[in-house]
Amino acid sequence: MLEKLKSNKRLIIIIAVAVVAVAVLALSIGGVVRANDPVRRLQKYCESAKKLMEESKAEAALEEYKKALEIDPSSGEVYLGMSKAYTALGRYHEAEIILDKGYEATGDAGMQSSKSELIAKLAPSPTPTPSPTPTPKPSPTPTPDPEEEKEGEEGSEEEEEEMEEQQMASAPGVPANTAGCVLADASTVRLKMSFSSAPASDDGKVHVYQLAPYQYSLDGATEVGSAPVSANPEASFPLTNGAVGGLYCKYVFAARQNGAMAMLGEPQYITNPELLATNTRPRVNYPKKGLTDYFYNWNLDTNQGIPAWIMQVNNYGNNGTLRHPRANQADSHMVDEGPLQYMFNASNAEGVNALASAMKGVANMSGTQDYIIGNEVNVRKWCYIAYTDWDTYVREYMQGFRVAYNAIKSTNANARVFICLDQNWDRNKPANDREYYWFMDGKDFINSFNAMICAGGNIDWGLSFHPHPVPLTYAKFWDMGAIDPIYARMVNTNAMVSFQNMSVITNYMTSASLRSPSGGVRHMMASETGISSNQGADVQAAALYASYQAACRNPYVDIMIYSFDDSTGARFTDRAWEVYNSMGGPNEAETDAWARAYIGISDWGQLLR
Repeated sequence: MLEKLKSNKRLIIIIAVAVVAVAVLALSIGGVVRANDPVRRLQKYCESAKKLMEESKAEAALEEYKKALEIDPSSGEVYLGMSKAYTALGRYHEAEIILDKGYEATGDAGMQSSKSELIAKLAPSPTPTPSPTPTPKPSPTPTPDPEEEKEGEEGSEEEEEEMEEQQMASAPGVPANTAGCVLADASTVRLKMSFSSAPASDDGKVHVYQLAPYQYSLDGATEVGSAPVSANPEASFPLTNGAVGGLYCKYVFAARQNGAMAMLGEPQYITNPELLATNTRPRVNYPKKGLTDYFYNWNLDTNQGIPAWIMQVNNYGNNGTLRHPRANQADSHMVDEGPLQYMFNASNAEGVNALASAMKGVANMSGTQDYIIGNEVNVRKWCYIAYTDWDTYVREYMQGFRVAYNAIKSTNANARVFICLDQNWDRNKPANDREYYWFMDGKDFINSFNAMICAGGNIDWGLSFHPHPVPLTYAKFWDMGAIDPIYARMVNTNAMVSFQNMSVITNYMTSASLRSPSGGVRHMMASETGISSNQGADVQAAALYASYQAACRNPYVDIMIYSFDDSTGARFTDRAWEVYNSMGGPNEAETDAWARAYIGISDWGQLLR
């Protein structure tokens, strides 16, 4: 009997344990089911993202929203949340894109409303009108070196805009707006301007004058047409060649006032040369990563090189007609020693015609679709003429760029034409520093160049730049303790640009006054980036992948091109090749995890901006 009771007791215990086990299993299964419930997971990620946004952790919030989007690509809440995260990070173009995608996925008109609100919020009010003539820089006076006090510090933008507006208001003969100069057809030019009131005119007419790129007054200009005087004159006239080809000239109205001919407004270049294109080719989309296979330096003065997708057109000075005459003059502030590249000559008729002919020649080559006019042209060593004031320097380059642009676009309408800057972005060297005369800050160059281009008729120029590590020979950018702290300070304050902070350039280019004629952000490329192996193969490989991530995270950078400069140790090691080949491929996630672990970060937003 006792044994039977014991047996029954054991059976009861076994049954009880089984019941408990089943209950636990059921709870576990239920928990797993609930944990895997898409609705609950979506809610979890969205709540996490909102909390992170409240804590000003937009980068982390964005990652949570991306996980939520994978669960439900039709969630309006997720698209709106992502746009707010992008906006908080200053990645405005991506905010616009995600709202467009949200509208396509949901049909929710609120997406378009949010986009309109975003654009309205970002647009300057009022929008400053580009100055018809470049604002002269003040005469250089010795000031403390900003790199010793505060790198990248700049003056009040409001004060600069107010000064420009005052200068425009006081400038005589400035039109209220300029409609511009275009080709009406292959043989006819049309010039239109608008004035606040009809100009005074002795003979009741406005006369059209054709000026060469290097002419800035009516002296020596040729009259090519006329129209009745009015506040909105318009004239059409034949496209003809004089001493300089008419496609490369600029045109302006003038009126006879008190017996003398007076220029009215700013001379205008033809802004649609693509109407004449004779060899237009379809474009090829670029990958984010590129090598020198995509890129080649072409020596225009010797007509030597290999055509590639992207061609940087340089001038080594071998052709005296193409070399700017000021390069032969005595230089009051010599640049550092070493081989020079020269500014193209658009300062006389021979130079303009030779430059136009040579540029049409390279534009006819198959396989090339983008052209960079000169190398690091904000640096006199690479775009050399004897020192003059910087606005004159930019004007001389701009003249050559206009000729190159019209020659190339009149050959291949789909081609893009770029200026090229180095890494110096906002250093503000004082006049008592010899480097003041060696280079112009990229930011200042863009402002001056864009003002001149807009004054003469806006065109779709693009920007290439060189976001090398700072310094060139040091790739371990996440650990700058082994070198002079000035390098880290220059990047942190945006005095210089590396791939780490290249968004300072691309975000600046989103400004309304710097946009293309269509209102879009201009095309940009990182056309030269060298990653040194001096600190070891793994350091080079990790930095290489980080630079690629910087390009992928930046919607304005079309392509990142890697250069192999042996002088800085930038030729790829075997490990770097392994990483390069994985970028954009099926093994990229593995490389990404390795690079972050090697550097010691969990997210690229901790290093890249």
